Amino acid sequence: MKPKLEKMERKLDFRSHGEGDIDLRVKWLNDKKVTKFLGGDPDKKTNRAEQEKWMAEYLSDPTKKFFTILYENKPVGLLGYKEIDKQEKKAELFIMLGEESVRGKGLGRGSMEWMIDYGFNQLNLDKLELGVLRQNEPALKLYQSLGFKEALEKSSEDDVWIILEKDNNETEAGKN
Repeated sequence: MKPKLEKMERKLDFRSHGEGDIDLRVKWLNDKKVTKFLGGDPDKKTNRAEQEKWMAEYLSDPTKKFFTILYENKPVGLLGYKEIDKQEKKAELFIMLGEESVRGKGLGRGSMEWMIDYGFNQLNLDKLELGVLRQNEPALKLYQSLGFKEALEKSSEDDVWIILEKDNNETEAGKN
């Protein structure tokens, strides 16, 4: 690991995403620099009431598990799993860096490495999937460098999404 990345990772931490994050969600989801790569209408705004409703639904949904990304103990983004399928042992994952000041500093890589490890070793998943807009070249390159392979391309009215997959390469030998 490169020294700069190693130093950054010591300052990186994660906590469960919860009701205390509602104001951050409103801030980040109303920032076009954050939402431009999320798909959908970049001009759509959210508010506290919408996010409180979303949070109540999220907290009761066993197919989702989200985390708040902390850098130097400050919330800077979120990431998580959605569509967790325990029978198929797969989930879709995502990341959103909300604070512009941390973009381009390796937090995406460190966060995704943590998520991959958590998914395969804590949730016992066999496959991870994610979607990325074709024009988000830095993210696409990051995911590919982490071992994600292009599985499918989907086009909508305004966007072209690349669906990537990563299989757990561990063998089942030695597991009971």
